[in-house]
Amino acid sequence: MKRSLYRSVLWLHPPAFRREFAGEMLWIFDEAAGEQGTTGLILDGIRSVLRQWIASGVWKVLLALAAATAELLFIAPLANVREVANSRHDLPVALTSADVEFSRGLLLVFILLVGMITALRVLHARTPSRH
Repeated sequence: MKRSLYRSVLWLHPPAFRREFAGEMLWIFDEAAGEQGTTGLILDGIRSVLRQWIASGVWKVLLALAAATAELLFIAPLANVREVANSRHDLPVALTSADVEFSRGLLLVFILLVGMITALRVLHARTPSRH
C-alpha cells in the first residue's frame, strides 16, 4: 500500500526526472522502508516533486494563469474607467458585464489551450524514441 503511494508520488515528477531517477528512488524506498519507516520517504518524495517542478520552470506558467484568473474574476468587475481630462478620445465609463464575460471566455480558451499543449508534451515525453 505505501509502496504504491510512493510510486504515485514518483509519477508526479516531471517526465525527464522520472525517467532518470524513478527506478533508483523506488529501489532506495524498498531498501530503507524496513529500517527507517516510510513516512519520511514519502514526505521527501513530495518535497522532491515540488523542487523538480519549480526547477523546470512550470511555476511561471501556473503563476501567470493564477494572476490572469484573479484579475478576470476579482479585479476586472471592479474596474471603472473614468474620462481623462483633456482626452481626445472618449473612454468608456465602466466595463460592461459583456466585457467581463468575454474576458472570462478568453481565459477559458487560454487555459484549455495551455492544458492541451501540456498534455501533448507529456504524451510526447512518454513515447519512447526510435533511435
